Amino acid sequence: MIDFRRLSESDLPLMKRWLEADHVVPWWGPPPTIAQVEAKYLGYIRSEQPVDPYLILVDGIPVGYIQAFLVANWPAYWPPGKPYTDEPEAVGMDLLIGEKALTGRRLGTEVIREFARAVVFATPEVPACYADPASDNLASLAAFRNAGFVDIGPIEAPEDATPRQLLRLARESR
Repeated sequence: MIDFRRLSESDLPLMKRWLEADHVVPWWGPPPTIAQVEAKYLGYIRSEQPVDPYLILVDGIPVGYIQAFLVANWPAYWPPGKPYTDEPEAVGMDLLIGEKALTGRRLGTEVIREFARAVVFATPEVPACYADPASDNLASLAAFRNAGFVDIGPIEAPEDATPRQLLRLARESR
């Protein structure tokens, strides 16, 4: 069973381990120090930054991280001129499967579907959910597409040089 719980301060050593993993580093950046993990994720945990952080649980065991955020709150990463510009309540989603043994098993697709249902679209005002995986992250792109997201096209963000692909899941397509 897939479930989610809010990230807590006691989870940060686990986050550090996942962010150091060989299968995560290409997509989430170089391995961080614990101080860097704390600097970034404590702001989310304490609601000082506009990101809702969650652990992904499978049968009660933490296996990854997923976050949701209002796209409008992050203009440096979500530039104007895309469909979300006309959807101020649109939510973005990012995730990682931290346990390598669970990758390649379609878990990502199931996590994305369940998170969209249970968290993102639990708020009635949310018209759509967006994701922007790296264009060469084929596993992530496949997971989002298999979960019902549709390709919108490339996205270039001023604060991020990584080529990314924009995908959208409409509320009504769930």
